[in-house]
Amino acid sequence: MVNLARFIVFVLLFFSCSKTVAPTSDELMDIDIDLLRFEKKFYGELEIPLDSIMKDFPYFFPNKTPYHIWLNKRKDSTQQLLYNETSKISNLELETRTKKVFKYFNYYFPDISLPRRIISVQSDVDFLNRIIDSDTIMIISIDTFLGNKNAIYEGLPQYIRNELDFKFFESELINTLSYKVLPETNSRLFLNKIINEGKRILLKDYLHENHSKNLNFNYTKSELQWALENEKNVWDYFISNEILFSTENSLDYRFLNDSPYSKFYSSLDYGSPPRIGAFIGYRILESFIKRTNYNIQEILNISPQEILKKSNYNPM
Repeated sequence: MVNLARFIVFVLLFFSCSKTVAPTSDELMDIDIDLLRFEKKFYGELEIPLDSIMKDFPYFFPNKTPYHIWLNKRKDSTQQLLYNETSKISNLELETRTKKVFKYFNYYFPDISLPRRIISVQSDVDFLNRIIDSDTIMIISIDTFLGNKNAIYEGLPQYIRNELDFKFFESELINTLSYKVLPETNSRLFLNKIINEGKRILLKDYLHENHSKNLNFNYTKSELQWALENEKNVWDYFISNEILFSTENSLDYRFLNDSPYSKFYSSLDYGSPPRIGAFIGYRILESFIKRTNYNIQEILNISPQEILKKSNYNPM
């Protein structure tokens, strides 16, 4: 464990190393979106006939599901309780925060089209599909942003509950949009995977201003603190175990997937946050940015090997 003075140095470097310069408000074009709260129509406006809703939104009603199932679902007490919680997120806040991210995305990637119809739904807390982009329509599972202390989430593992908070909305939104400009890597090399995920996090530095840094990683503040304090230990572990250029699929499970903690099978397990590989990938990119003059569009297309070589990454 590093001492307090050294940790403060880590934090100062961490928050000051980025070269990103936020565009001014005059440089950001306004983005028009059509926000529809589907859960409000379905669960909150019971005077609207179900037939009418099904006609307007046929893609939400698979033919194989009997009519009476949907009818009963509208008045289900558990769903109504869930609706009471989702209705606490206002239209104005949801629209404002979505549009802000869209404005930044459009500034950096003006040639990439964005969905203009945004539909929020109750998904029975489908935390694996929190935001879905289908090019013209974006679906937001609004019941996955109710706060990690909400009784609705009772029974879910704590590491999952930690992320089910509206403060992580921008992070989730940017992560979804990132696939428009950064496809999933086909490489099996661990280095390529962590750099690719690091790029996804780096995008949040550009598209999400005025926020706590831990939000970009979907970390709590204590998880980010652990990552900063143990960065050198994690890197030394990767190097000494020759992990960077490994193609072992189990490394995804250990260091890139959602889980209660990263899996070193050593004392490093205790207190570690999940996805520590993506954190290291991001830190390599930060070191790379300090030593080069590439813009974000160029960085997304630079190979992981070149990034590692030019980054001179060596945590102290």
